[in-house]
Amino acid sequence: AQGDTWADDYASLRNLIYQLNSLHTVTTMIESFNPDFVVFVRPDNFFHNALLRYVFAHPEVRKNNAYIPDWQWWGGLNDRFAICGRDTYVAYGKRIERIFDFCKATGRKLHSERLLKYALQQVDAKICTLPTQASRVRITGAFAEESFSPKRGMGKRENRYFHFFAGLRTWWDRRR
Repeated sequence: AQGDTWADDYASLRNLIYQLNSLHTVTTMIESFNPDFVVFVRPDNFFHNALLRYVFAHPEVRKNNAYIPDWQWWGGLNDRFAICGRDTYVAYGKRIERIFDFCKATGRKLHSERLLKYALQQVDAKICTLPTQASRVRITGAFAEESFSPKRGMGKRENRYFHFFAGLRTWWDRRR
């Protein structure tokens, strides 16, 4: 996928491929259930506060929604955890299928957050944000230092606009 994005002898790229393959496998397993919502959570997360319950109400209205963390987007969308509606969970869980399309369309090396944004945009997902905070827990049990500021890792101007409109969509969505 066009090179070693993180310049760490492909270790991060290899881990990303493992992650995406696992997501693909799980998503394939649950497709036959036709779920209203799917909650995707990385196993190395420690949640500091709960997921918001309102997002699980009105599944027909929220079938095109994807709820993602409001922080650390790194030029795309945070892939730490998500709640996806019926019409968006496959794009989230099977985004490994879009790797080469992403690289060709963007001219970039594979990058997890940017790939997620690309995959969800391909299905016209309505991106909403969650204030829920979760830290990565290392294999040693130590917590990674985190910044939960929505401004950190926002990147270029188009992401700031994207984030702003996702915030507006979230504000409107909460009022249902």
